[in-house]
Amino acid sequence: ITPYGNLYHSDLPLALQEKYNGFLNHQFVEDYVDYAEFCFKTFGDRVKNWFTFNEPRIVAALGFDNGVIPPLRCSKEVGNCTTGNSAIEPYIVGHNLILSHAKAVKKYREKYQAKQKGRIGILLDFNWYEPLTRSKADNYAAQRARDF
Repeated sequence: ITPYGNLYHSDLPLALQEKYNGFLNHQFVEDYVDYAEFCFKTFGDRVKNWFTFNEPRIVAALGFDNGVIPPLRCSKEVGNCTTGNSAIEPYIVGHNLILSHAKAVKKYREKYQAKQKGRIGILLDFNWYEPLTRSKADNYAAQRARDF
């Protein structure tokens, strides 16, 4: 059995959400890198495959645009949320998630990878779109949707 360490999968500590609004605050980036480094240092002798985040698009879109997963934030016009701004929050969250990923990867590669001989990446989700017909226009439309 080969373990794969997934550092984040929909489990942001409530304390970080309450302290500084979690992903919406840049402080999350630094806290995440500290957490990732703790994991690399503690488990890196056994874990050779690391994922920084599972489906960060889902975190940003469903948590801060549609408000259907925690922390249930969105604009009133979008969903049944008590707080949030769907026009800007998903982008702030996405930005902080990408920065967190990049800094954790940099830390791993510079400080741990040579000794531990591991790999690090991110798990991205993907929506597949099929063309409505076999027409050239529908094929282009499906490809454009997949590209986005």
